[in-house]
Amino acid sequence: SERHLYIGVNKDDTDVKINLLDTKPTKIKLKQEIDFKEVSHETKCQVNNNKENNVSKLTREFKVRTKNRKNQNKSKETTQDLDLDANSTKRRKTQRKVGSKRTLFTPEEDLIVLEAIEKFGDKISINKLAKQMNRGYTGIKRRIEKLKSKKLSTGRRGFTLIEDLTIMDAVLIQLPGRSLEMIDLSHTEWNCIAASLDRDKSCLDQRWKYFLKPWLLQFFSGTLNLDIRRMLANYLAEHYEDIDSVDWYSVAGKPKFAGNTIDGLKRLFFASLLQQTKQGFSANQEVTLKDVADYTNAKFNDGGSNYITTKALKRQTEVIDYFKQHVQKQGIGNFDLCSK
Repeated sequence: SERHLYIGVNKDDTDVKINLLDTKPTKIKLKQEIDFKEVSHETKCQVNNNKENNVSKLTREFKVRTKNRKNQNKSKETTQDLDLDANSTKRRKTQRKVGSKRTLFTPEEDLIVLEAIEKFGDKISINKLAKQMNRGYTGIKRRIEKLKSKKLSTGRRGFTLIEDLTIMDAVLIQLPGRSLEMIDLSHTEWNCIAASLDRDKSCLDQRWKYFLKPWLLQFFSGTLNLDIRRMLANYLAEHYEDIDSVDWYSVAGKPKFAGNTIDGLKRLFFASLLQQTKQGFSANQEVTLKDVADYTNAKFNDGGSNYITTKALKRQTEVIDYFKQHVQKQGIGNFDLCSK
């Protein structure tokens, strides 16, 4: 007769039995339908002494095989860890300690680094600069590489309020004693801001020159968002023979163009009005100031103000309010909009 070893129950509460051969067993194969998770740990094997010895032996063999597999896996993991290349090992050794905090470079620190780069070039002493700035050698080296490489983000993306206010903080330091129209930054200073904001310096320069500054000038002149396209085209056609003869300094000084800078007026004319007018002419045909005026009057005959989005209006208000707070905080009672 067959002998069986009772080891547990199935999901349907039926007994699970395994044949025990008289010979020494080598392997025991269980059917896949057994749910080991539902087998009780308190299940008692009701077998005789011979069966208990067989089960104990099988259990020991199973534990030995399991232990061997774990050791093999652990050995593989150790081997993988040892196969790391030298660069990976160095990176692992130079990682910051747990709990340490990375300190970002401030615009003032970037200015120090940029000045050192301009002064010493490739012969700059990183050790001396790191000691002077109380920074680590690696941090200074990487910052120099980032500032020297011009691989800052140049993709077109909208300016955030924080970025606009950062620009404002940098330029408004010059406000006492200078007119708002004449305020600008040097190339080194723009490089400093560009590094801190991860922006291209020309993009920041244009943001101040063509947006932030005109918003402030036009607000205090009472001409914010006034559409001057027809006014500018007609004035140039009436007072100048050709484009080369235009005195942009004189044009910007007219009351009707109050709040507009020379750069802003030239940009509006050359990049917008003149380019749009040229689309109706052949490549070799000369475009006159009268042509520009005729085209502009026909296209923008509604007059009034430029269409501006609610988002842009909000940003204008935030920038203007920030400027007012700055002036009040610094105790600047009077300031000049334009140079006299």
